[in-house]
Amino acid sequence: KAAQERGVKFGRQAIEIDEKKFRIQADRAIARNITHKEAMRNLGLKDYVYWKWLKAFYPDYIPNKQKVRLKP
Repeated sequence: KAAQERGVKFGRQAIEIDEKKFRIQADRAIARNITHKEAMRNLGLKDYVYWKWLKAFYPDYIPNKQKVRLKP
């Protein structure tokens, strides 16, 4: 309790991401030009972190469960 009063931070620090790069990749995935997995790979993020930030930046986004048809 004494440490909290001094302002000591507990727990793991949040992963910082480049918002501009994230939005570019997320917009491509939402438009279904690439898959969300590809966006995660391009950004170097794990799936939990990717979806956490996607919810933060796009709170109204509802994932479409249909498969993405790759364009030839």
